[in-house]
Amino acid sequence: MRLTPADQPRLCQAVDALLAEIRDRRPWWLQSAYSLVGELVIGALRLQGEAAPGAARRSLIGMDAIAPALRLIAHKYASALTVGQLARACGMSISHLRRCFVAQLGVSPRERLLSHRIGIAAHRLESDGEAIGSIASDSGFQTASSFHRQFHRRHGCSPRAYRVRARNRSRTQPLAAVEERATAASRSKTDRRRSS
Repeated sequence: MRLTPADQPRLCQAVDALLAEIRDRRPWWLQSAYSLVGELVIGALRLQGEAAPGAARRSLIGMDAIAPALRLIAHKYASALTVGQLARACGMSISHLRRCFVAQLGVSPRERLLSHRIGIAAHRLESDGEAIGSIASDSGFQTASSFHRQFHRRHGCSPRAYRVRARNRSRTQPLAAVEERATAASRSKTDRRRSS
């Protein structure tokens, strides 16, 4: 299926906005990009569901039902969001929201919110030299210890260790590529000598 502005103007606008965010990298571009990706996923699922009968259609209805909560997570992750607020945004009870999230995404609303916050924080740890406490607070964690505990649970290391690894990876990857090219060039010279 080809995506055309005439057929799907909203999805095409979201794609254009996502590409602009990635290209321009204005302040908070990553948060905006996450939100736009969520909108694209929901739009693609809706398109798929229009052609899919039965269980696939019911699955898409479930995604539509939790879409307000996903948007709220994407836009308001830094605030003190509760599962109750997410449920109210979807017009359902907390227990029903949990069932829908687990059925559609395989995780609870709280786990999805924490994963989103940790993802934002991890990206900022890789790209910023900002204080870890500030990143934790801006990512929606009320305390530094909560942030450290959740981060360690998902990444297996502290935020500081994660930052060090990310910096080391960014320094060694270019070197590894140079070494790999040098090794490949050396092998090709050796192979040419042997074949002559």
